[in-house]
This record gives sequence, structure tokens and C-alpha cells, in this order.
Amino acid sequence: MRIKSFVADDVRQALALVREEMGDEAVVLDTRSVKAAKFLGMGSREQVEVMAGVDEQPVAILPEVEPVTAAAAPVRVPDEPDGAADQLRALWEELRRIKNQMNAGAEEANPWIRMLKDRGVSPELLDLPAEELAAVHDRAGLVKMLSDVMSKHTASPSGSGSVIALVGPTGVGKTTTLAKLAARYALHEGKRVAIITCDTFRIGGIEQIRVYARILNVPLEVVASPADMEQAIAKHSDTDVILIDTIGRSQRNAPHLGELKELLAPAKPTEIYLVVSAGSSSSVQMDVVKSFSVLSPNRLVISKTDESDLLGCIVSLPLATGLPISCITNGQNVPDDLQMGESDLLANLVVGVAAGGATAPALGSGPGGPRA
Repeated sequence: MRIKSFVADDVRQALALVREEMGDEAVVLDTRSVKAAKFLGMGSREQVEVMAGVDEQPVAILPEVEPVTAAAAPVRVPDEPDGAADQLRALWEELRRIKNQMNAGAEEANPWIRMLKDRGVSPELLDLPAEELAAVHDRAGLVKMLSDVMSKHTASPSGSGSVIALVGPTGVGKTTTLAKLAARYALHEGKRVAIITCDTFRIGGIEQIRVYARILNVPLEVVASPADMEQAIAKHSDTDVILIDTIGRSQRNAPHLGELKELLAPAKPTEIYLVVSAGSSSSVQMDVVKSFSVLSPNRLVISKTDESDLLGCIVSLPLATGLPISCITNGQNVPDDLQMGESDLLANLVVGVAAGGATAPALGSGPGGPRA
């Protein structure tokens, strides 16, 4: 293996030098920051040194060959071919382990990748080459990268003929989210909307949704059984959009989730939005997604983004679960505090804007630090 060190102003330039001289088969063996003297040896500046290696005579594991005779060319077959193959595989695994460690080191050396991790976004979830991650050198680049990734993980609400049910734990904001969606459809898009509520247990729940329905001038149906649900759906089958509000259920109460599944079955929802609070921990969020999977949700709503300083879940949840984001909510105001899940918006929320619309906290300054 030929090994050589490359020094450049940043990791991106160093990797470009490695690729130019050694090709795509090169393996990164080490990376570190070094001091480079300025003009006439006065002062110094930070640079990056990358040590890379490439196997210029790759060894191939050949299939079994016929025994070699005394008169044949002087080619020696190993006494234990299986053992040789195991050794080669072990060597390859060790090289791959070293490369993964060094790629991880390159990510850690990048302050923007560190910021993503601090906000709860694992670089592994992004499924991007380490070189592309290492090439991010400013906020705009990070937004562009995340926006490109998130463009495959968003989904706009459907139009006419939709039956949309909102489900989720207690207190995540399902009712106010439903009211915002109803206002968007009825007031902004001019669609005929009907609301159905199953929330007959929560004190004041029906009255709250009744007030919203009265303000929006849309019909409201209250159901308490699958038979009630079937009748309500049939009654409003000529509307453009039917929105169903459900009672909050704990993700730890499987029987209650089973009852809710039975109640929703006659509605045959075209979309089921799982509402997850941005203020919950990542472990709770994943627990919610796992438990509510019994209801077969096909969209995510991230609520209460104004109440959390860490919005990495906007990226990590859809990437980890496969459920696209349909919209996010950032306050109690109806209908204003609702934003559709557009990839540019989501990327900016994670990278450039913290809770409540404030600029994200400044990162570390100094040589090699992020530039806004």
C-alpha cells in the first residue's frame, strides 16, 4: 500500500487532492489539524492534514485451481486457501473500519455536522457520502444539503375527496391543528369542509371544536361508536374534505389504541396524520411512532415547534420512520400558526431558525469555524 499525506486549507480541498492523485479507491487513514507558517515564518494558520493510502497491487481471491505439476510455471498455491481468504477478508474489514473511523473524524471536525448532531440529526440518517458532508462549509450549504434530502420526505395534504384523521398522544395539539387545517381548506382554498370529533371524554373538548366549527361555518358531527362514524361519513360524503378529531391516547395503552382503530375503521381515512410534539424527547417521539403504527399513519405533523430549542426531529423523524411530513405548527393562533412541509422551510428551521423564529445560536468562532 502506498501512503501519503496531503495538506490543504480544509478537509474538502484535502480530499480533492487525495482523489486526484490516488483515485477513488484511496482509504483515509488519518486526519488532523496542523499549523502552517505564514509569510517569512511569522504567525501561523490552521490547516488540515489528511493521510491516505491506496493498494496499488490489489489481491484478488481466485477460485479453486487445478493442482500444479512440477513442470508448470513457478506459481505457488497456498497450503490453506480458506485460511488465506479469511486473512484477506479480515484485512479488508480492518481497512474499512479505519476508513469509517476517519470519515467520522472528518465529520466531527466540521462544525456544521457537529451542529446537526447537537440538534438530534444523525449524519448516518442522511445517507450521504462522508465527502459530501465534509464539504459543507457554511450555513447556506447545510440548508441546501438538508433541503435536497427532505424533498423526498414531505407530502402536501390531499385535495378533494379526502378523509383526514388526526391521531396522537394527549396534549400534542391535535384539535388546534385540525382547526388550522379546516381554516386553510375552507377559507384559503374555498373547499367544502366537515368536521367529525370522537373526543367525547375530554372536558371542554367538544365545546372547543364546536367554537372552531361555528367560526369557520362548517358542520360538526360528534360520534361515539363505529356506527355513529359510518353515519357521519355518509352524511357528508359530498364534501371536499372531512377532518376527524380523535381523543388523545397514551402510546403505552394498547387497548385504547385498539378501540380507536375500531372507531376509525368505518371512516376509511385516505390520510392519517400522526401528530408528534417537537418538545418531546427523541426516545418518546420514536415510542409514539412505534405504538401508533397500529393505526397505520401515513403522514407526520410536527407540533409545538415554537416550544422547543431542538428541531432536529423535523429531519430525523421522517428519515428514521419513512413517514413524510405534511405540516408543522408553531403556536396556538388559528389559522396562522400552520406551515406546510416544504423542504426549504424545514431545512431552514433546523439550521437557521430556532424556536419562535429567532436566529439559531452562533457556533464556535475562530479559524475553520462556521461562517453565516
